[in-house]
Amino acid sequence: MEKQIRISVVIPTKNEEDCLPRVLKCLNKQTLKPIEVIVADAFSEDATRKIAKEFGCKVVDGGLPGKGRNRGARIAQGDYIFFFDADVRIDKYFLEKASKEIMKKGFKVGTSFNIPYYVKGDKGYKSSFVWFQDKCIYFFHNLGLVLANLFHSPVATGTFIFCERNLFIDSKGFDETIAIFEDSELVSRLSKRGKSGVLKSVYVKVSTRRFDKKGRFLFPLYMGLRGSLRPLLGEVRSSEYFSDSEKKIKTKK
Repeated sequence: MEKQIRISVVIPTKNEEDCLPRVLKCLNKQTLKPIEVIVADAFSEDATRKIAKEFGCKVVDGGLPGKGRNRGARIAQGDYIFFFDADVRIDKYFLEKASKEIMKKGFKVGTSFNIPYYVKGDKGYKSSFVWFQDKCIYFFHNLGLVLANLFHSPVATGTFIFCERNLFIDSKGFDETIAIFEDSELVSRLSKRGKSGVLKSVYVKVSTRRFDKKGRFLFPLYMGLRGSLRPLLGEVRSSEYFSDSEKKIKTKK
């Protein structure tokens, strides 16, 4: 029998009652089941925690994304940890195909391509023009992943990151002092200790809700340029980017 890795899934959340059920349903349908799904919740004020428990997830207190992922990873028992955002979808073969490719290529850390998906009410749900814009955005996003890995400076987004658990724990996980691009910083740092890669056998379907809210030109342009210039400009270590969320979390505590 072909060896497969044991996978723990960690999902950071904050008021995700609309999106969380979609990804949890996807995980329930996997041909290779995760050994556990851990939801690291940043004190949601909606039904997020209730939904997670109804699906049989382990629930821990989260925080900003890096902190939430770290807290989830601390109790993970799998050989590999798969970090997903709450607003993604995957097909039923995702974990099985990813596991096989990781084993075959010896990857210790990495990500996969992204493509957009829509639900009723999203701007791209009916607009072919918006759909085309989003396809272009993610084409360049995915190209950037490949080029960054090719030039030995891999990056990733929180939509999906995989990592060997022991490597993650030994490296102390995400740097919680970084406000944005903590996901890319992790992959870049861990790639110096283990082989990194972009999976070709799977892709993650990503919600376009951030584009609907922040725009399809300036927001991805800023994120792309700022992310590319991290080696020159350094990391953003102020919490101002997430100040409102952080304030609510501290109030809840």
